[in-house]
Amino acid sequence: MLTNDETGEKRGFSSPVNRPAFALMNPELTYSLSKRQTACGVVDIMMHTLDRYFSTDVVCETTDAVAEALLRTVIHYGPAVMKEPSNYEARSEIMWCGTLSHSDLTGLGRPKSFVVHQMGHILSGRFDLPHAESLSCVFCQWAREVCGYGIGRFARYAREVWKISEPDDETAALAGIGATERFFRALDMPVCFGEAEMGVLSDEDVRDMARECSWDGKRLVGTFHPLDEAGILRVLRAANH
Repeated sequence: MLTNDETGEKRGFSSPVNRPAFALMNPELTYSLSKRQTACGVVDIMMHTLDRYFSTDVVCETTDAVAEALLRTVIHYGPAVMKEPSNYEARSEIMWCGTLSHSDLTGLGRPKSFVVHQMGHILSGRFDLPHAESLSCVFCQWAREVCGYGIGRFARYAREVWKISEPDDETAALAGIGATERFFRALDMPVCFGEAEMGVLSDEDVRDMARECSWDGKRLVGTFHPLDEAGILRVLRAANH
């Protein structure tokens, strides 16, 4: 990530040339992480898979199953690492999930979306907010904005990841989003601007962020249901409380 400290702009750069050839991972080195850093790690791991999972509707059954298994594992072990920072089993599972989630494995065959990341970068660039907290502030509001364009996808997420047995797709979809929101809160992660360090923003600030994220209205963000400046603004306003 590159940040322009003068303008508050934040941009990402990813290329095969900046991927490590291998990594030596020792869960014991994560024992000293604070609760906040640990919670941010849990949420970021989830979001790097969720921003891949919710993309254009193509058949990628194996990829989807891997993504869902990873999310279930993180949801299972996330609370454990918060309660027991030196729990080797929990730390090792979270560390392994982090590697898989950030390696593109959980998005193979799907067009990259990363719409929540695009909005999160605006927040963390302007307000020096931890990356994962910017994502937890926005994800559920984005999901509620777009779920009507892919109810089946969100219903599958609810049933496969959260084990929600509701037969009605729309009800299941909204229940899955609600379960995600409650999980984030249980980790003491903010799910709206008012719960984050910067607090509730002026509508002028929110409109300016929507403008920046859409490149002055010149681009759409996301592939699941692309959002223009007006759509981004609706999401940010929904999170601004």
